[in-house]
Amino acid sequence: MNTSHNTPLAGDTAATLQLGLGGATSLRAWEATPSTQVPAAGTFKLELLHLYRWTSLVTVMGKLEKLKLNWGGQQRCTLHTSIGDLPLQANRETLPPEIGNDSWVQVTLRLRRGVTDPEQSNTNLLRVVAVKLSKGDPTTAWVPTVPTHRPEHMRRLRLLLSQLEPGVQAFFLSVMVQESVQKGFFSRVAAMDHHCYPGGLFDCSVQAAELAYRHRQFSLRERGIAALVCLLFDLGKVKDELYRSDRQRCDTALEPDPYTVRLLTRELNTMAHFDAALVETVRSLLMPCEWTEWVAPPGITPTLKQCVHQAVRDAWSFDLPAKDFSTDLGEKK
Repeated sequence: MNTSHNTPLAGDTAATLQLGLGGATSLRAWEATPSTQVPAAGTFKLELLHLYRWTSLVTVMGKLEKLKLNWGGQQRCTLHTSIGDLPLQANRETLPPEIGNDSWVQVTLRLRRGVTDPEQSNTNLLRVVAVKLSKGDPTTAWVPTVPTHRPEHMRRLRLLLSQLEPGVQAFFLSVMVQESVQKGFFSRVAAMDHHCYPGGLFDCSVQAAELAYRHRQFSLRERGIAALVCLLFDLGKVKDELYRSDRQRCDTALEPDPYTVRLLTRELNTMAHFDAALVETVRSLLMPCEWTEWVAPPGITPTLKQCVHQAVRDAWSFDLPAKDFSTDLGEKK
């Protein structure tokens, strides 16, 4: 039995910082047609106002670059993140003098709607905190904004995210920007028959994503999307107050938790304007997988959907400490 759930409350050790919906909807309402091949990625352009139009505050991590001091103590700089570059405006109060070029920081931004003057930033810099990184620490734009007592699995998650393309990372950030979702994701029990301890859902989801990403017969884009789907597969449980057994879900077909659809619909519709191919693939992979689809026949390469659903089921049996995933991630962006 996994004893890691006895870990005391702590922040993400890698950065020296502490880094809502009702009613179930059937997945079949999407009426998505499963894709046999993931479409190629388009050019992803980071537009915070449009991508995160359902929130006013966004917290991201990145490296400050091109810092310039203007008249009146005003400063301009660029925050280079794993999902794109953000132009920022600051002053001596919001950007302390000890933070300069090439500093890794965690920033909290307020999105400003209706700004039409090109000289004005569409974000307000509310908070800047220097982040101390060690060699090999993940440098993802996404960082948790609520406390978590799963520091090792958090590091594994951010290490995995750092391998994914910007659009996939941005989609994950758009879902996790809600603190209520983060709290449930980090603290909820996974099920009554596996990972049945606080934080079990988070541990199990990360394990499934790691398993899906290891299928090297697929492209990096395909593997990244598969990992994303595994992270989101049972996220709807954060809105479900009842704890159930998961293995009985495989009696006829395996599909995501019924609350997952309702939780993700808004973000999927928004993300479709940036990368329609990504959203189409995510929807197809979240469709139910009949029991006859679980395992590919001998000699036949499994489909991406089969790999996702198999990874989810296999993770249910991983109620034991898993080895450090960093040894299996060789690709660097």
